[in-house]
Amino acid sequence: APTPDPAPFSVVVDVDAQALAQWDASRESQPNSPPPRNAVPGLVLVAEWGWAQEQEQCRGAYANLRARAARLGDPRAGGGGSLYAYPAHAMHVTVATLSNQRDLTRAPRAGLTPEQDAEVLAAWADALTGALSRATGREHTKAGKLDAKAAAEAEPGDAGAAALGPFELEAHRIELSPGAAFLHFKDPTGSVAKLREVVAHVRDTDPRLAELDRELRPAAGIRSSVFLPNIVHASFGRFIGGPAAAAAAAGATGASPAMELRAEFDELAKSIKPFTIKVTKLTLANELSPYMHQGRTEGTVMDFDL
Repeated sequence: APTPDPAPFSVVVDVDAQALAQWDASRESQPNSPPPRNAVPGLVLVAEWGWAQEQEQCRGAYANLRARAARLGDPRAGGGGSLYAYPAHAMHVTVATLSNQRDLTRAPRAGLTPEQDAEVLAAWADALTGALSRATGREHTKAGKLDAKAAAEAEPGDAGAAALGPFELEAHRIELSPGAAFLHFKDPTGSVAKLREVVAHVRDTDPRLAELDRELRPAAGIRSSVFLPNIVHASFGRFIGGPAAAAAAAGATGASPAMELRAEFDELAKSIKPFTIKVTKLTLANELSPYMHQGRTEGTVMDFDL
């Protein structure tokens, strides 16, 4: 039987990514300029924020991936392509999204006063610190740092399974969707799934979060808005335009620039060599800029050392 033609490929051009790309391109001349802000900040629990910048075994692998991805769809193969690939400091592995920065139907932070918002952030930080302390069999301070005295005196965690601790993820393949480019990880210990179980338990049982849901009555529920992905991944790029993206967005099919872009990405995917991320820290992040581009100081609600 003849080989069927590949399915038409289309993309979604991302206005946030366009603004981020302009900011990123200007950083050489304006190194201290802040990235664009979200209209509504997100709230996310992430693992090993900044791994592509801070871990030696990952720096070169991600720098190469980013440089090659940024040239996709560029006929000159010299930059200015169709995909904006994130800088290393923004890379992270999403454990859970607690308040979405784009979908207002899942954004309980939208419409809150600054005081109410601070209450919600503090409630999540306190609840997660307590639950993670039990799941790791150790005690932490409210800032998420290990309390050595409390740890020495603490009983083993009551999570009902082997205590959580530092773990490794293996980056092993990339994928292109109409909205983004993703890096997928293998999680041989199932640690990310266990962390999501902890978040789900907090969502369902924490009395302070339930109380705030009743008191504040946000348009999107504090607990019902929690999103737990079913994959272990990191997005690393979004479409910003260029000839290929413009053709795809216009609905071109067949032997179009969009299909050529997809073919280029598939060739890049074949060349990816696995590398390992060591996960030793979780961060409850105040996502002030799209796709975790904000600085660490302003973006950290709580750190938790595994």
